Amino acid sequence: MSQTTRQFKDQLPKNAVMAVLSFVTYSISAAWLTPYLYKNLGAVAYGLVPLAGLFTQYASIITSQISGSVNRFLVIELQKPDGNPNAVFNVSFALCMILVMLQLPVFGLGLYYADHIFTIPRALLSDALLLLGCSAVSFLVNLFCPVFSVSLYAKNRLDIGASICVGRLSVRLLLIVLCFSVLGPKLRYIGYVDLLLNIFSLLISIGFWRKFTPGLHISMREID
Repeated sequence: MSQTTRQFKDQLPKNAVMAVLSFVTYSISAAWLTPYLYKNLGAVAYGLVPLAGLFTQYASIITSQISGSVNRFLVIELQKPDGNPNAVFNVSFALCMILVMLQLPVFGLGLYYADHIFTIPRALLSDALLLLGCSAVSFLVNLFCPVFSVSLYAKNRLDIGASICVGRLSVRLLLIVLCFSVLGPKLRYIGYVDLLLNIFSLLISIGFWRKFTPGLHISMREID
């Protein structure tokens, strides 16, 4: 049995357990948090939360496609004696930069005309704009997460990625409840918490990227 096969078999149970734990955490968090937000925010204000959540779903669709396109080729290049993984990595990084540039004016116009696009009560407009603004920035941050998380896939450390997800979901739940209890229930706090955690998750991903693939670096000259 080769060393690579042995490592894969040793890592498989950890990856599977953490994947299940991530799913369970997500299910519990969603089942508990939904009625909590509805009760504290009211029906009208709560209706804006799923709307802001569309940004996250949109980002997940894009990032999953980027990951699927990049992961396999990056692993192949990393395993080649004369491979050039930096070319693959920097192409994916540049693609995300292009997507961010394309999305910025769209989000800017959407936020500027939000009260015309959506029916938002005047009393909730300020909080709604902050929530949608934080969600839009979170979307842009999330675009870069799979670029740096590719190192976890290349090293078969999917358990770390699942652990980050579990931690983010758990802390999100706690911080929202804490903010609502101490500062009062407002939409803006959901946006603040989500943006903070997404930035923190990206920083953690960058840390593991540097640890597991120190040979990868950002360089526009590496783009093929």
